[in-house]
Amino acid sequence: MCVVDDRGAVQRRDEQLSQPHHLAAVSDDLVAVADCGNDCVKLLDAASLSAVALVGDDLHLRRPHRLCVRQGRLFVGQWDGRVLIYQLPVGLRTSTTNM
Repeated sequence: MCVVDDRGAVQRRDEQLSQPHHLAAVSDDLVAVADCGNDCVKLLDAASLSAVALVGDDLHLRRPHRLCVRQGRLFVGQWDGRVLIYQLPVGLRTSTTNM
């Protein structure tokens, strides 16, 4: 992942994601990223793009591919067609917008 300025010049490079596939706005300050290569969903601070939390576990989440946030839940579509549903903490439930 790279942060670029308005001319396209790289300002910061961060190797925290592996094969990111989809984004969903969790709130005005938080973005969920389907990190397919790392078998997790990372919650990033929208301003700094720093990872603030991970969603998933070693037993069930494999190759997340699509995300949707609705009514306080994070729906994660996996590469194999399964959909996992995670309840978001109350403080994160302020947006229902998908990207």
